[in-house]
Amino acid sequence: MIKFNGRPYGIGNKLEEIFILEAYCIRNRTNAQYFWNNKDPKFSYPVMIDCDHILIQEHLELSGNPDIPGFYNPGFITRDEMKLAVKHVHFKINFPKICDLPYVGIHIRRGDRIPINWGGISVEDYMTDELAESLFLKTIDLVNKESPSNLFVCSDDMEYKNRFISSLNKSINVIQIEHTDPALVVYQDFLALAGSTHIYMCSKYSSFSATASLINDIPLYTFFKPEESSLARNNVKFVLLT
Repeated sequence: MIKFNGRPYGIGNKLEEIFILEAYCIRNRTNAQYFWNNKDPKFSYPVMIDCDHILIQEHLELSGNPDIPGFYNPGFITRDEMKLAVKHVHFKINFPKICDLPYVGIHIRRGDRIPINWGGISVEDYMTDELAESLFLKTIDLVNKESPSNLFVCSDDMEYKNRFISSLNKSINVIQIEHTDPALVVYQDFLALAGSTHIYMCSKYSSFSATASLINDIPLYTFFKPEESSLARNNVKFVLLT
């Protein structure tokens, strides 16, 4: 039995770890325990998934956490292994469909992707304010050119979400969803994003966007090549924007 202590990061990071760990367990015909790390109050979420090969628990950090060499490296899990692993992870919640017609998903990621203090961090997944603004404006332009009939927008920054929506062509129907349970907002947005035809990742990198695209293996539109960020280890179906 593998014991794995997850990192205290967002829901995308948690799901990324679980997908990789599930794939590793399938490959090695074993099982694992996973500590759903809610130590950081900013990234504390209820456990709303079950896995076929992983027992998830959130109350006690595991002892004897092994070092799995290369776990976070690109190529550690193949795309076929990742696609299989995702099928073995099951959500315990069902939300109403947000739209009966096809829709495009937008995820605007800012938050901690724009560090206040750049000291001692890896820059591969992070943005300056200038880069974030450039990607934001490029995404608006591309979406307006595509002009989908229906669009779903989610973000960790309501100001930018509202600014994005106000900049869209009036012909685009922006789908609004009602969040009835504050504890489940992140899951509701995540699964709504996963239900789209394709996702624009309005950020240099977001594990939230990447793992959402893996759920139904939909294209993830990105401004950067996978090898330029952590996207390389996610094995997503990507479309490179110019």
